[in-house]
Amino acid sequence: MTEDITAATSTSVARTDTAACHSCRPLRSIAASVLFACLSCTAHADRTRQIAASGTPIFREVSFSPFDPIVLGEPLPTHAPSMVKVSSGQLAFAQRGFGDADSIYVETDSSRRVRALVFIYPRTKGFDERTASYKELLGSPIRHLMGDSAGGRFEHVAWEDTRTTFELSRFASAELPVRIWSDLHDRAVTSP
Repeated sequence: MTEDITAATSTSVARTDTAACHSCRPLRSIAASVLFACLSCTAHADRTRQIAASGTPIFREVSFSPFDPIVLGEPLPTHAPSMVKVSSGQLAFAQRGFGDADSIYVETDSSRRVRALVFIYPRTKGFDERTASYKELLGSPIRHLMGDSAGGRFEHVAWEDTRTTFELSRFASAELPVRIWSDLHDRAVTSP
């Protein structure tokens, strides 16, 4: 179970099944105001042109062997990794050791359809290398934002197609360890 999530999801992309990540709740409070301000500046017309130009569908399925894959927009599979409820509509994997993530969260709607998968990576994870890898896989991102927030430096890269948003983010501060997370979000599924 030491396989890299990138390798696991590359198979999904090759099959054009599409799926992967958004941001974790603990980090949302830190970066939400910066992210909201930056995202509100993104023109809808520019985003639509970039989605159409990319043409590469974003992966929507993530496999956690030996369990059934978790697919955005679909109900949680019955044979899924063990999870614990964090809050209404948010579950956390009970065990670690899936790919290269420290923690994995699953967000669901009221019908228990998967609306997002969030991966929290170890601080040793290389953000720049990971960004370059996803650029190779998915093409140019629709946004790449950097800014100062909550006493630290926030960086956010996002790809989007008509069904899925994939975001990779990093927060670094002098007082806290660097945190890197990714969020795969189904654009069609509503919040809980």
